[in-house]
Amino acid sequence: MFFYTFLPKLWNMSLTASVVIIFVLLLRLLLLKSPKIISYALWSPVLFRLLCPVSIESGFSLFSLLGTPVAEYGTITNRIAYIPIDLVHTENPSITLPVPAIGELINQSLPQRVEQLVADPLEAPMAILTYVWVVGVMVMAIYTAVSFLNLHKKLLIVSRLRDNIYLADEITSPFVMGVFQPKIYLPSSLSEQEQPYIILHEQHHIHRWDHIIKAFAYVALCIHWFNPLVWIAFITASKDMEMSCDEAVVKKMGDGVLADYTASLLSLATGKHIVAGMPLAFGKGDTKERIRNLANWKKPAVWVILLGTVVCIVTAICLLTNPKYTLTAEDALLQLENNVVYEGNTVSFTIPEYDEGEWDIHIAGRAVYEDGFSRSLHYLEEETWSANTSYTFQPDSSAVELTLDVFLHSQTEGTLERTIDLLSKKTA
Repeated sequence: MFFYTFLPKLWNMSLTASVVIIFVLLLRLLLLKSPKIISYALWSPVLFRLLCPVSIESGFSLFSLLGTPVAEYGTITNRIAYIPIDLVHTENPSITLPVPAIGELINQSLPQRVEQLVADPLEAPMAILTYVWVVGVMVMAIYTAVSFLNLHKKLLIVSRLRDNIYLADEITSPFVMGVFQPKIYLPSSLSEQEQPYIILHEQHHIHRWDHIIKAFAYVALCIHWFNPLVWIAFITASKDMEMSCDEAVVKKMGDGVLADYTASLLSLATGKHIVAGMPLAFGKGDTKERIRNLANWKKPAVWVILLGTVVCIVTAICLLTNPKYTLTAEDALLQLENNVVYEGNTVSFTIPEYDEGEWDIHIAGRAVYEDGFSRSLHYLEEETWSANTSYTFQPDSSAVELTLDVFLHSQTEGTLERTIDLLSKKTA
């Protein structure tokens, strides 16, 4: 079962993150004049969505406005369910995508009812896609290992400058490498005049735990390698990370270093970018954008920082939380069926808390005795059925038929009914 449910869970996470990525990219355009640390912080909900399948419920969730389907997970948590987890074995499979037109097109091609349940036509495609995903992850892992080995060869001969700072002849760009004991590597060609602000830049990465954040971001990229929006997010977030570090250096050392700092970036950009695929190293890609950002940099006003902070907090609340789970009539019937227990001589069940309808339940059957005599059975006929209430009864041990007929009169979905065979629920 896990083999067929894993990929739908992953797709739900990736689709949820895609919505967040698009929102962050749009918001980032509106914040072009704000400090890059604000843009960098906005990517945190994306990383959370890529790595965590569930979230807490909130009335402030952006996904509430999009009519996003959710599935129950816990008391205050749920998960977004664009794609049913057991899509392969659902009688009438259907999906709900952020782009409705595409979702409808896919739904029209999905098998239904007898064709779906008898032949299991979705098992083979799901199995193949799962294997393809595994191969993609392996390719990413192999590429990372090869990149690490190539980089390691270039760092066989290094000289220690001080503390965790090293000089290497074979590299052309400064970077941080490592997670638990990060080290700063500088090109030997870097002049003593350039070293202070370049070192400060790399130290700011470590102080801000960027080496750990980027490791998690790269893991997320490896998991969601099939999603082009995740690649865009990884590249853009890395740019924001670097530009926010640039701004931190200039803010600390003063505007006087702008010219020299920019010249150093331009000089380093002429070298080969050797750590492009390394999650634990920081290469300095897209130098042109970094230089342009520094050229336009000026110390932000206090109100700009405060506004950016408020935007980050509001964005986090809206993007990190899920819509509140609302039990549908169909889900309520399924939940009732699943919580029926026939153990020993007692049948028990709990009526789900569904506020938009009335329950009508009939328990009946037939018993046949050794002398051939038979009679009809009826239980709990005088009961008043209430949501979130448990009921028990002891059926006749000679029962050969025993069903629980449920009618749920929903205000929004009409009357739904379901017959539950209680004898099939019986355990020793």
